[in-house]
Amino acid sequence: MLRRNMNNTDRVIRLIISITLYGALISSYPIFGSFIISMLVFIFATINLVATFSGVCLGYAAFKLSTLKK
Repeated sequence: MLRRNMNNTDRVIRLIISITLYGALISSYPIFGSFIISMLVFIFATINLVATFSGVCLGYAAFKLSTLKK
């Protein structure tokens, strides 16, 4: 099992980014003109949302990074 490696500031920033991207996708904002780009943005937002609620970033874990204070 992976340990938490994200502090609360990191989690809040990721939550704001995810909500913003979901909002842009729902409103069909013209910047996402292509279906493939829209799907990539959706996947990115979903991964950020999962990391936000779990407190574990797999990218940080792969490089043994952490934003938690020790």
